[in-house]
Amino acid sequence: MWRGQQELQTERERMEITKSLFGGIVATAILAAGAAARADVSYDLSVNYNGASPAGSPTWMTATFANTATPGEVKLTVQTSLQDPSEFVGEFFFNTVDAQDGHVSIKAGTWTDLVGTVGPVTSLDLSPHSQANFAYDYGINFPTANTAARFNATEEFSVILVSDLSAATDVLDESDFFSQTPVRLNQQYSAGAFIQGIAIGGSGEIGDAGGSGSGVPEPASLSLLGLGAAGLLMRKRR
Repeated sequence: MWRGQQELQTERERMEITKSLFGGIVATAILAAGAAARADVSYDLSVNYNGASPAGSPTWMTATFANTATPGEVKLTVQTSLQDPSEFVGEFFFNTVDAQDGHVSIKAGTWTDLVGTVGPVTSLDLSPHSQANFAYDYGINFPTANTAARFNATEEFSVILVSDLSAATDVLDESDFFSQTPVRLNQQYSAGAFIQGIAIGGSGEIGDAGGSGSGVPEPASLSLLGLGAAGLLMRKRR
């Protein structure tokens, strides 16, 4: 009798532990789902695919697309890590999903200098400078004259991007700038830049490694993983 009571108590303790584990996993999945707006899409521009290579070792630039608190607005932050002070960015390029092609623009009055003085630039270039085999949907042209407005080494800026599409299904989102597979055959990179002032060769183009973003895993995927693990625990318990 005493052994039976002891086994029953042990069984109850095991059930409580299982419930705690299940609750923790579900809570993690819910928190992950709630973090959807924080799954920023980032690109490290570390591949020299055309022309001269910037000085030093990559990464030479970083670009991040992140949703803001206002639906339909995406904050683009671009930082240079060029190691030769004579080098500067002539143009920054990026791609979007097909649905947003030709519809994205810079929101007026949102240009912000974070490090140094850059621009401001008020409109996007819809025919960005690029070689035929490395096309992009959009470009941001920077002044090339040696003035304070030039995008020089180690400087950083941010700007808000919006879309003129009004349908609820077409609201601009950071995920519109993330693509594992380029939307066209000649779009081998998702983000890139035209670098000028390079000591040897004069100029060159750089792009993100592998043509894909480095955003965090999708919250939906994290949720499914969490719930799946919880389900396995329950099945094993039975």
